Amino acid sequence: MGFVVDSQKKYMRRLLLMIVCAGLFACGSNEEQTLTVESSKPAEAPESVKTIDFTAAITASLEDYDALKTAFVKDELMGVTREAVNLLHQLDSIPLDGMQANDTMVKNDTRVLIESMKTELRIMVDELGWKERREAFQMVSDIFFELLRKVRYDGAVVYRQLCPMAFGKDKPAYWLSKDTKIVNPYIPKTMPDCGSVADSVAYVK
Repeated sequence: MGFVVDSQKKYMRRLLLMIVCAGLFACGSNEEQTLTVESSKPAEAPESVKTIDFTAAITASLEDYDALKTAFVKDELMGVTREAVNLLHQLDSIPLDGMQANDTMVKNDTRVLIESMKTELRIMVDELGWKERREAFQMVSDIFFELLRKVRYDGAVVYRQLCPMAFGKDKPAYWLSKDTKIVNPYIPKTMPDCGSVADSVAYVK
């Protein structure tokens, strides 16, 4: 019975990610285990159509993401579970109507991205192994970055940082940070300062 449930979870995960990739990343190929955005040109919400509540909800989600990242840095198993649940709840509270975007594609894409993040967070909560949890965190990080670009988040500058060997040689992974300091959540014990700033979301006026 457990095998059937696990298979169903993995199938739903792949299905959601296929939807995201088909709709948002059709112009480029993905790195192994990583949703890349460099080759894509997604539709973006106009600058002036977001309400204060919408931006505040995204900011709160980033704070919960940062707490989740810190739990990975500290290798706190219970902390990862707790912060993943907190981020799940916060994502549920994002008022999509607060985008006020005329382009329904932007809203629909944003909704798909949020649901994809929630799927990865549920896997993160259910999985017991650190590797599987960090793989889910990698997916959350990639999708969250695309979400910030999609909605033209202007609450703060958000940096996208890269570890070139997060899951071994030639197996990179990204994460998000509110500053340029490198604190690696993938290999914090052996190489905590391994990484570099690869990109950023900087719509702040």
